[in-house]
This record gives sequence, C-alpha cells and structure tokens, in this order.
Amino acid sequence: MQKAIIPLVWIQFASAIILFFNRDAQKSYVIPFFALDSVSANNLVRQIESNYLLGLTSHFSAFAIYLSIGFLYAYSRFLSSGTKRKKSTITMIAFFLGLAMSGKRAHFAFCLIAAIYVYIVIYGTRSINRIIKRFLIVFCAALFLFIVLSTASVFQTTLTRIIAQENADVFSGRIIIWEPMWRDFLSSPFIGSGWGAFRYNYSYLMMGNDRMTDGHNVYLQLLYETGILGFLAIGSLFFISFRKTYQLYRIIQKDPFFQASEKELMLFSVSMQLFFLMYCMTGNPLYDFIIFFPYIFACSVPITVKYNRERKALLQNEMHKKDIESDERRDAL
Repeated sequence: MQKAIIPLVWIQFASAIILFFNRDAQKSYVIPFFALDSVSANNLVRQIESNYLLGLTSHFSAFAIYLSIGFLYAYSRFLSSGTKRKKSTITMIAFFLGLAMSGKRAHFAFCLIAAIYVYIVIYGTRSINRIIKRFLIVFCAALFLFIVLSTASVFQTTLTRIIAQENADVFSGRIIIWEPMWRDFLSSPFIGSGWGAFRYNYSYLMMGNDRMTDGHNVYLQLLYETGILGFLAIGSLFFISFRKTYQLYRIIQKDPFFQASEKELMLFSVSMQLFFLMYCMTGNPLYDFIIFFPYIFACSVPITVKYNRERKALLQNEMHKKDIESDERRDAL
C-alpha cells in the first residue's frame, strides 16, 4: 500500500491543478461521475465556483484528506531518507502547497502539528530551539508568499477562510450539530442512544450546503451514540495504539540495524495516527473510509515491523545454532 500512496496523491494533485484552470471540463466530466443527485451536483458546482480544489473527488475536504496523507508520508520519507532527499523534498513541498490551496484550515493545521511532533520524536526536546528558528524562517517565507499570491484566485479561498471575519463562525456551523448530540448524551450518559443514532435522528441537519450524515466530532458522537462505556472502550483503542507505536519507535530507534524503510513506515504511522486523533475533533474520520483505511494501515505498521524483526532475529538464531552444531561435528571428526 505504501508504494501506491505517493503516485495516487500526485494524480489527485495534478488533476486538481489542471481542472482548476479548466472549469468547463470539470463540470462536464467530474460532476456527472461523482454527483449522486441534483442536490450533490449543485453542491459540486458551488464548490467549483468558490475556487475550491476538488481533484478527482466529490468534495474539497476529501481532496484535503488525500493531500494530508500524501504530505505525511512524503515528510516521513524525507526524514528517513538520509542524504537522498531530493525527490522527497519536491513531493513534500508540492503536497504542502496543495494542502494550503485546498481551503481546509483544520487539515493544514493538523498536518503541521503532526510534522512538528514527529520532528521532536526523532531529535528530542533539544530540537525545540532549532524548530523555533526554522519556524521563523518559514513564517517569513509564508508572509512573502502571502503578499505575492494574495491576488491569485487559487489561494484566495484558503486565505479568506484562515483570516476569518470578526463575527465569523470559526466552527463553520458545527455548533448546531454538536448541541443536540450533547443534550441527548446528557439524557443517556452511560449507554448512549445506540450506534448510528445520529444518522437516524439528525440527518436533516445542514452545515452550509452539506447535509450531515455524521457529527463532525468523533469523540462527541461516540459519547452520544455509545455513552461513556462505549466511548472509553473505543477511544482507549485509539490512544493505546498511538502509545504502543510511539514506544516501539523509541525502542528500535536505538538499534544500529534500524532500516530506513522501517523508520519511514514507523514515522508515517506516528504522524498518521496523531493526525487522525486531532481530526476526530472536527471531522468524521471514524466513519469515512478514505481516512479510516489509511489509519488502520498506520495502526498495523508497528505490528508488522515488530513481527518482521522478531522473525528475522529468530532466523538468525537458528542459523547461528546450525553453525555451532556444524562446527561441533567438524571438531568431533
């Protein structure tokens, strides 16, 4: 799967740029493919006319998810590739710019936080001063780009969403979704209202032009649907997996035979799981397959790495025993 991540995200990124400058083709070919009905078709048209980047997806948030996954994997490869970083650098910068142009503030912020966290995991707390210096450099570069690119329509959508008006709703209408879930949770705090209750009871709610199928806050929706008991049971799995992955990386990081491919996958696992945990506060990653499947893959990485290392150590021990036995037989002769 990891070999397909970068090429697939490149296809999304390239198609988004091409279709952005060819809106007629996007409306003629992309909308009929992804629109399920007239409502979703009109929604896609509004997104296109609002200068959102869609790529080959049905919503600009889906495009941002693809770019987030690609950026985190390219960033992990960049940190683990040693001196051969040219391709990884180009890919990482391209996906980062695509993410900045997507118009999704949360994805952009969560990727930055995950990237900084992974950097600290590798280099320790002593790297904080280095991070601050590099942040200042990046901030100055971003300010320069802001001035230069503020007139480009492809960036205006993101800039206007990041620099919100004084009276703007920074939660993008999520409050009207969260309030009834919290109220119903308080009425049944221990066992909740049942799995899938949100889609049954509140699918009529709208956030902007989108009809809601889930609550855009996984933690709150788990409390509402499964109660405190279900929230603790499911939520603990998220954090146990993240903790185990982090601990395994810290252990094998000291191994002189720690391979670059293993490091690449482990760093992606840490960053992807952290991104998922943060995205659960504003999105539906538990219920959306395009982010949940990569998350499951990320959770499986430490299990696979640990198994392969133990299997390799076992084979080496068996070979060592055979060498000793053959030496003993030779000495006996």
